Amino acid sequence: MTTATTKQTYTLHYSVSTTYVVEVERDADISEEALLSSITRDELEEAVEGEDMWGNLKEAWRAASPRDGSVFITDEEGNALYE
Repeated sequence: MTTATTKQTYTLHYSVSTTYVVEVERDADISEEALLSSITRDELEEAVEGEDMWGNLKEAWRAASPRDGSVFITDEEGNALYE
């Protein structure tokens, strides 16, 4: 006789830190505030495409520890597990 194993979906939340390099061309006398507010979504997306997200996620996965809060696990409804 075989007994069925119940399956559950787990959601793992990893804290990933990364730096994006966004290069833009603007007037030389632009203020910091104007520069920051001038960045477009397209310019940000170009930076994201050039970033090695796999490497950042892999590093977060390797360093993940529930003890230091760098990863936490929830069920399908978002309820925290293993607290």
